[in-house]
Amino acid sequence: MFPLRLRALLDLADLKLELLSGESELDRTIVAVMTTDLPNPSRYLSGGELVLTGMVWRRTPADSVPFVKALVAAGVCALAAGDGISGNIPDDLRAACAEHGLPLLRVPADIAFTTVTEQVVRRLSPIRADNVTDFLGRHRHLVSASAAAGGDGLGAVLDLIKQQLSMRCWIISPTGLEIAANSAALSEQIKTQALRHYLSGQQVPYPLAGQGMSVLGAGEPHQPRLVHWLIICDSDVTQWAPQHHQLARELAALVEAERRRLEGARESKRAAARDLIRMAAADTDPTELAYQLKFTGLAADTALVIVAAQLEGGLALPILEDLLYRLPSATAVLEKTAFAIVAASPEQVRDAVAAATALAPALGGNPLRIGVSGTATGAASLRGALDEARHACAMAAMSGDRVAIVGEEELTSHVMLLAAVPDGVRRAFRDRLLGPLLEYDRLHRADLVPTLRAFLASSGSWTKCAEELHIHVNTLRYRIQRIEQMTGRDLARLDARVDLFLALSLTSPPL
Repeated sequence: MFPLRLRALLDLADLKLELLSGESELDRTIVAVMTTDLPNPSRYLSGGELVLTGMVWRRTPADSVPFVKALVAAGVCALAAGDGISGNIPDDLRAACAEHGLPLLRVPADIAFTTVTEQVVRRLSPIRADNVTDFLGRHRHLVSASAAAGGDGLGAVLDLIKQQLSMRCWIISPTGLEIAANSAALSEQIKTQALRHYLSGQQVPYPLAGQGMSVLGAGEPHQPRLVHWLIICDSDVTQWAPQHHQLARELAALVEAERRRLEGARESKRAAARDLIRMAAADTDPTELAYQLKFTGLAADTALVIVAAQLEGGLALPILEDLLYRLPSATAVLEKTAFAIVAASPEQVRDAVAAATALAPALGGNPLRIGVSGTATGAASLRGALDEARHACAMAAMSGDRVAIVGEEELTSHVMLLAAVPDGVRRAFRDRLLGPLLEYDRLHRADLVPTLRAFLASSGSWTKCAEELHIHVNTLRYRIQRIEQMTGRDLARLDARVDLFLALSLTSPPL
């Protein structure tokens, strides 16, 4: 059966239970429920129980400590006290529970102990195979109805799981975006741990060490995990029965179906966005651009930002759509580059796409390149924003990072000029100037390229450069002389320094 955690009991709104102490112990597992008013019920306890009491055993404040000690010695999960007799929970019982680390819950006077007991017992009872089939059928019905109405099918599914099994679930994207949940947001620590495991290609389902939680995949095993959602549930997969694995597989299938439904809904907007990008690139009249914008669902008088992204394998588009999930946007692919037209500020867009860094473990040797334009203040500005996004993406391609993001603030540097130069010309320029140095360093471990980089960074200061490299000035002079001989450039001249600086800009520094 799925374990019933104490925090799941508190999530049941109908019970209206109030936690008075033991917030750090909410991950304790309830294995049974018992009602007692004996001063020492330990002989009837075996550990893990939720103990319900009306506090008839309490005649004086001094009775609380022995009662709590007996429960702690028996290893109970928590104590739930009813306030129907006294109208409140006495301070001595609160203090005893806090001192001995026993979670204490208050049961309101209008909630019968039998109601609490029924809720716990129902959730602790194993689910029979026929009940599981019925349960999965209700899931399928909910998702189908939601798809037809355009509603939140996943939210309804997760609510049903919480209602039937008291299990918390979260559905997140590979960038960490929460798609749906039936509980409070996940901590960043758990989210990061889950994503790192999932994106590195390790086996799922998988228990998160020390968390009492598990990670499930929601896509086909042979498909890239970069574009599929994952499920995190408040349950240890190593404790599941066969019918629970069946339930998990059905849930994963439903999550994938919802993701595909959303992707299909985007397709019509993709066609309109593709035409808009083509028109902007062709410098079409702004009036026609404004008219085309309406087909994308974006207003012509709204501030827009264009994003360009590139990744081998055609995965840039779904990743871009994932990153911009919360922002109004239209996306399309044109000439192997994914574009997004976003109704937001450049800062909002940069913050959204920054989550792409989480994808690095799944990229392998294929870098993800993202360029973000400045604000287009109308249809007439779309061409300029498109050019900015393209150049920014080209600049990102010059980075050695697995995930490289370039925005408008970087477009004012010399790198923008280099980005506009064809790849072949850039490579020829770099190889002609630095090829001999790179080869010499490879054969002799001479560090000529790092020396050149440090020399230019120190504006040609011999003393400063030598100190930074921890070498003698005479050693530095010898290395610079060798560099000048091999490159044919006199480093005393400004134009030579500029040439070599630009060539170094096309070469990633060593890690």
